[in-house]
Amino acid sequence: MIEVYDNEATHEDIAAVVARQSEFAAAAAKVFAEIEAAASAHIQTGEQVASFSLEQGKVDWSISPSTDHDAALEFGHYVYQDAQGRRSGREGARHRTWVPGINVMRGVVHAHGGF
Repeated sequence: MIEVYDNEATHEDIAAVVARQSEFAAAAAKVFAEIEAAASAHIQTGEQVASFSLEQGKVDWSISPSTDHDAALEFGHYVYQDAQGRRSGREGARHRTWVPGINVMRGVVHAHGGF
């Protein structure tokens, strides 16, 4: 008789074996390269492109940027201006302008069937 253990530990053990297969490393490297290429089209300082990292975890791969403004770049943000149109902080701002996100990571994920 075969006994199957359908629990989280068994799922993690199976995923850990699969994650070490070269096909998954190649797929992660391909997506990583596409994200870097998409980000390079929006380059001003190169900080965001240089901040992306690809790391293998216990059961999967992760790709992430590491700047202080990743969310603002990806999803968009407001720029605040004073009465003369110069950039300012929120306090004392008379106007604000929405700057759309560049959707680098979401665009690549979408191209691969995600979201």
